[in-house]
Amino acid sequence: AGVSMAVGLWVAAFLCCLASAQYGFAIGVLNVPQERITADLNIPSTSLSWATVVSIFCLGGLLGANAAGGMADKRGRCGLLAASAALCTLAGALHFIAGLLCAGDGV
Repeated sequence: AGVSMAVGLWVAAFLCCLASAQYGFAIGVLNVPQERITADLNIPSTSLSWATVVSIFCLGGLLGANAAGGMADKRGRCGLLAASAALCTLAGALHFIAGLLCAGDGV
């Protein structure tokens, strides 16, 4: 029993570390479009304003994660996954259409 409990502890520790890595990756995602975002907002990338943008991004993830659990309990996980897939499909379609509309703008 001691060996299986130790394996379970290692798995739990690994999953906790994996969640931290996902959080770090999510913050890093803003590094790719940083130049474009700071240009559009007319703020320097080393300013407190850019730090606020990154903080709002993180706060949105935190609030979304907290809200998702309750929504999944009320509406069911399959329904929530279907709604999420529909929203992602709609966002992808809008992104594609925006790319077509702005293709001649040099964006």
